[in-house]
Amino acid sequence: MGAAGSDTNRDLLKAGMAATEAGDYRKGYDTLRSFYGEKLEPVDGLSHLGLCVAVIEKQTRKGMQLCKAALKAQFYEPAHHINLIKLYLERDDRKNAVKALEQALRQMPGNAEINRIRARIRYRRRAHPMIPFLSRDNPINVIFGRIRALLWK
Repeated sequence: MGAAGSDTNRDLLKAGMAATEAGDYRKGYDTLRSFYGEKLEPVDGLSHLGLCVAVIEKQTRKGMQLCKAALKAQFYEPAHHINLIKLYLERDDRKNAVKALEQALRQMPGNAEINRIRARIRYRRRAHPMIPFLSRDNPINVIFGRIRALLWK
């Protein structure tokens, strides 16, 4: 393919990624499917395709495989982490969404979008009870925990 063809393909990839990021999964799916066809290269939009496959085709396992393949190839790319987190949230898998979020925060603590997702799902680090032999729900631990939170803000 010539230079113009590769530019057109690159524009198709960018359009599919942009549609997915905007939440238009149908348009993102259609665009990315036509871009990728049967070959899954380049990795840039693979996690976007994975999220779309999970939402549109209802094939979450296949979508996760695509997201994880993209993460394995480009672990430094925040979009791949974000798409995996969104995929887990789409299937109401909060536990794995939080695990993926924690991994993303360890690698990119200053990323604004990852921190927005953290705030949106009301994720907070697990607090240990002040009095370990009492349950976390015990009123004494609840009161001491609130005091601790006020003092160490």
